[in-house]
Parts: sequence; C-alpha cells; structure tokens
Amino acid sequence: MRKKLVAMCMAAMMALGATTPAYAANTSDTEYEFYITATYQRTESREKTNSTKVYTQYDKGPWHLAFQTYGATSRNGAGSNQTKGKTAYVEKGVASSITNYINECGYTYAYLRVNSADEDGMGYTAHGVWSPDSSRNYYVVN
Repeated sequence: MRKKLVAMCMAAMMALGATTPAYAANTSDTEYEFYITATYQRTESREKTNSTKVYTQYDKGPWHLAFQTYGATSRNGAGSNQTKGKTAYVEKGVASSITNYINECGYTYAYLRVNSADEDGMGYTAHGVWSPDSSRNYYVVN
C-alpha cells in the first residue's frame, strides 16, 4: 500500500513538473556606452526571468559608478528602482553582481540606470556590459 501511494505521489509530481514552463536565464551580455553627466543614463530594457542578481562590468570610464536596477512590466514601460539599498557602487574592471528585487516584486523586465558616483566621475565616457540574470555571483556590491 505504501509503495503504491509513493508511486502515485511521484507520478503526480512528474505530471505537474511537465506542465510547468521552463525559462532560460537571460545571461547574455549587452553592451552599454554613456557620456557621464549629472543625470542618470539608462540601458535598454531586457527580459528578466529569475531572481538572480543583475550582472555588470565596465572597462572604460571613471574608477567607480553608481548603478540602480529598475524593474518594469513591459519593455517600454516606466520602471521602479528595485536595487537593494537603492544604489550600488561598482568599480571599473570588477565583474559585479547587484542584488535586486525585480523578479520578487513581479516585474518581468529590467534595465540599469548609471551615473557618476561623485563629481570627479562626470565628463567621462563609460563602456561596459550587463545582463539581467546571472549564472553565478560575482563580486556582490550591495
């Protein structure tokens, strides 16, 4: 009797698992390049499929930049800052993971807002890459 019950439970779990859609993590890098001023610059929105940290690394620009992760319900929709601590500071050349609440708050798209971390960083061109999902944690900045 017990074996039969276990077999029925396993069959039910397998059936439920077969109907649950699987989403591939959106971990491919997208480049960004901005001229840094006193105003935040924004990347394009990308689909976010899980609750992992947002990845970024930049190789050109001031020694550190201020990043915010925004969540939105559509590709062109207005977003909301979902960054843990509201702002994360990333150093040039450091592969970084930004803790965020985008997926947990029901948003399906992510974008970055990037600004100088201080007055010394204005007037530079910043170039880097980012992805809304991560396959692992890099240097966690917040």
